[in-house]
Amino acid sequence: VLCCLLVAFLLTVNHSDQVSVQAENVTDILDEQNENVLEALKSESENILGLKNESYYELECDCGIGSIYCHYNTYGVKICDCRTDYAQNNDKCERCYCGWYATSCAFKYNKKVCTCPENYLLNDYYEKCVGQDPSIDRVAPVKHFC
Repeated sequence: VLCCLLVAFLLTVNHSDQVSVQAENVTDILDEQNENVLEALKSESENILGLKNESYYELECDCGIGSIYCHYNTYGVKICDCRTDYAQNNDKCERCYCGWYATSCAFKYNKKVCTCPENYLLNDYYEKCVGQDPSIDRVAPVKHFC
């Protein structure tokens, strides 16, 4: 009986070594395939980005005096990052100020749009956000906008 157990033990050890060797070979093959795929993707992306493509050039990007940074998004649309009190109007940064109390200033269809916080009003004459008591700010009559 002891002899049978010893033979069975040796057979299982040999079989498990064989399985682990086969498993190592499979993982080596998979690792090699992954490396090949990654290398191909890297090469392709470098060509797309222009790192290896000699015909690649970067589009000139200028948003004017009030800009901090200019770039094109993935759709080719020009994006201007503008300084404080400036906003993008078409493809340039333009002065955009809606007063001390404004939460934002932007352009929509070439017209300045001011966003005022709750309890503040937009004064159309001065295009600024003012308190609800216009006499305090000494401005023309206000119109409810926000």
